[in-house]
Order: sequence, then C-alpha cells, then structure tokens
Amino acid sequence: MKQDVKVINKQRRLETGIIVLISLLLLFVGCATEPGGPSVGRGTATGAGVGAAAGAVLGAVTGNNVKGISKAEGAIAGAVVGGLLGGVIGNQRDAMARQNASVNQRLSSAEQQANTAVVNIANSNGSTTPVMLHRSGNQWIGPRGEVYNNMPTEAQLKPVYGF
Repeated sequence: MKQDVKVINKQRRLETGIIVLISLLLLFVGCATEPGGPSVGRGTATGAGVGAAAGAVLGAVTGNNVKGISKAEGAIAGAVVGGLLGGVIGNQRDAMARQNASVNQRLSSAEQQANTAVVNIANSNGSTTPVMLHRSGNQWIGPRGEVYNNMPTEAQLKPVYGF
C-alpha cells in the first residue's frame, strides 16, 4: 500500500513538472514576439504555442498507448517537438507577411507616382515654380484643390502659381 502511494506521488510530481515545463515553454516562446506592430512576430509565438499544446496532447496519447513510454514522457517530448515545429512554421508566416507588406508598400508608391505630375512654371524673374498635380479618375487636382478636366498646361497654371 505504501509503495502504491509513493508511485502515485511520484507520478503526480512528474505530471506537475510537465505542466510547469509546458507553461514555461509557452511563456518563453510567447515572449519571442517582435516589437513593431500588432501583427509582427505573432505567427512565431502563436505557432509555437499551438504546436507545443498539440504536441503535448499527441505525445501523451502516444505515450499512454506505447509500451516503455509513459504519458508524461510522451507529453514532454511532444510539447518540445510541437513547439519547435510550430515556431518554425509561425516564423515562416511572419516572414511572408513582412514580404507581402513590403511589396504592397512598393506597389502603392508606384501607383501614387503614376498618378502624380509636376508642371514647372517659368516666372518673370527667371525662376521656376513646380506645381504638383494629382490624377483622380479622368481629372487632375491642383495643390489648392482646383480641378482640371485635362492635364493643365503651363499657361493655365501661370496665373494661379506663377509671378
């Protein structure tokens, strides 16, 4: 009887150790989130956390059904392997998200440049005044909000922006 109590206590300590180990693993992996925005680094932490939890469950089930491996040993091994794999997959997702954001930013910049034109106005003293126009649909909008149905010429802009 005393022997059974010792075995049960040992197993409880082992299970408690597993819970503490998995909790620490999730805590440290969760702290790997990078600063710089709400979504940056989230995939790594989330992937590692989900992988560790799923790995612990699968490892415990495997350990319970395989002779020579305890449920606790299976849970620990599963949590470690699952956490590592989940972290790698999450890190890859983060890298893809950063790359997509960079491409979208470049496309937006190129689109903005394509819809912007500068007309240089020759002033009476020999200097030039650049007037930046933005296209909106088929119309061009000047710096003061004036709207032109076609791209305005230097002669059209000189009375407003030149001297």
